[in-house]
Amino acid sequence: MAGRPKSMDTRKIVSLPAALAQSIENYRFENRLKTEAEAIRQLIETGLSASKKSGASDDGGAGGKGKPRATKPPSSPEKTKPAPRSTAPATSLTKEAQLRALRESRA
Repeated sequence: MAGRPKSMDTRKIVSLPAALAQSIENYRFENRLKTEAEAIRQLIETGLSASKKSGASDDGGAGGKGKPRATKPPSSPEKTKPAPRSTAPATSLTKEAQLRALRESRA
């Protein structure tokens, strides 16, 4: 993926369900990204690329024009399992695990 653009032309403000926001945060830490904004940009670019690839052969003969295809609604947050809590002392935890533990304690 390309790095962060030199200048941002457009800003978007988006409200997210808590489970989706947590998934983005997990992606950010797993990929060691500096900012949440970069994680969101990468996830959007990946999703759009995948959509273009799958939509190219499945456009129903419309040539990609007209109404967008219906998408499956996201699964409800109740179906996802929370991350297991560590029983190890905080001093032996990674920085990422310490941050997650702190966030969970505030929730």
